[in-house]
Amino acid sequence: MNQDQIKPGDLVMVVKPTPCCGHSSGLGRVFRVSEVSRDLSRCTRCHAVFISTLASGANNMSGVLTSMLKKLNPPEREENREKRKELEVV
Repeated sequence: MNQDQIKPGDLVMVVKPTPCCGHSSGLGRVFRVSEVSRDLSRCTRCHAVFISTLASGANNMSGVLTSMLKKLNPPEREENREKRKELEVV
């Protein structure tokens, strides 16, 4: 399993336009993934149809191609950073 694979609970941001027509109105949207599915999808702009992996969010957030998303990793806790510095010095 790829550790960068998007899964429910991940916080993600739309960072790429649609691959079919370059529609980019969703760029910058941030949401927490509630479901990931593989299905047929249709572009809302040009109506192209393709098989894809989609991530959906709460509050009726429609499916977004996972290839358009970037996971937002939570910031490290301060104590983890300090411990890592100690280990690097040794």
